[in-house]
Amino acid sequence: MKRLNKCIRVGILLIAVALTACGGAEATPTQNVEALYTSIAETALAYTTQTALALPATPTASATPEFTNTPLVTDTPTATNTPFNLPAPSTATQAACDNSVFLTDVTIPDGSEIAAGSVFVKTWRVRNLGPCTWDEDYYLAFGWGGIDTNWSTVAPILFGNTIVPGEEMEISVTLKAPTVAGNYGATFRLFNDRDYTFGDWLGVYIRVP
Repeated sequence: MKRLNKCIRVGILLIAVALTACGGAEATPTQNVEALYTSIAETALAYTTQTALALPATPTASATPEFTNTPLVTDTPTATNTPFNLPAPSTATQAACDNSVFLTDVTIPDGSEIAAGSVFVKTWRVRNLGPCTWDEDYYLAFGWGGIDTNWSTVAPILFGNTIVPGEEMEISVTLKAPTVAGNYGATFRLFNDRDYTFGDWLGVYIRVP
């Protein structure tokens, strides 16, 4: 803008000098002073317009987008106090009702010698340790073991009578000794009227000479 104003002033000065140089000539009485000033202004305007067009265009600054307020940290949900899903305590099992303890071998103590192929009766004494009464449908049956014997084929032996809590009883099973010499053993179990085992294991261990 300062350069443009300077150009206007220079143009007017040049025109004024030209007119002054012509001042020595005889002026015509018909000359209109106002028209003269108008001509000078138009000439200066034309000159300055050409000068302005010749000047390089000044680029205008583009609008710069403003920064938005973007949070640096997002809201993270806090942990909730969720209780663990613990299993509910189990209800009392049949073992809590029926229980027994082995007292002694009435017959055929462990390690007894039995003749090959002979039949023998094994008897145990037990006590009712549970709060429930054993009825006549409780029974004794084979548990496990008895390798090289036929003891696993023995039929269950029913109690045949009731045994109240704290009372003792003897229960027996009839077995046959193997015909081959060696050591043999097996375990029998007590069962209630719903076929649940309970109490101590009852073992039989013999030697065939």
